[in-house]
Amino acid sequence: MHSHGGALHKYGPLVARILMAILFLFSGIGKITGFAGTVGYIESVGLPMASVLAVIAIIVELAGAAFLLIGWQGRLGAWILFVYTGLAAVLFHTNFSDQTQMVMFLKNLSIMGGLLMFAMKGTGALSVGCTCCGKYCLDCKNCEKCKDGVCDVHNK
Repeated sequence: MHSHGGALHKYGPLVARILMAILFLFSGIGKITGFAGTVGYIESVGLPMASVLAVIAIIVELAGAAFLLIGWQGRLGAWILFVYTGLAAVLFHTNFSDQTQMVMFLKNLSIMGGLLMFAMKGTGALSVGCTCCGKYCLDCKNCEKCKDGVCDVHNK
């Protein structure tokens, strides 16, 4: 039983990071491939400089996803995506008479919950973002300060 808990503790954050990053990677790539539609959607809610905002959105989504995925600057990436997702919810999904928009708003709140956990707790083991004894967490299994392959820093 303990070994399964250890595996979940070690690999769970990696799986969670991958699942969260996939959303922002696909969204960022979709904004690139459908740039004109993205700009049009931003304009439709009355925001100025729609092209500039679209580029910023692409950068935020792709960089934030990359930070989460590899765990380098993962907390910073999570905070940036947390704020970005909150802004997107408020700016684009507040027409609650449209059930789809209400679901999108609630989805964004749920995503923000996951991002808040990463921002507060870090990106977990198997993350490039933490070094322990001069080694990246990918090498924690060889570190005397780690137990069950999980860095002491991530256990706090």
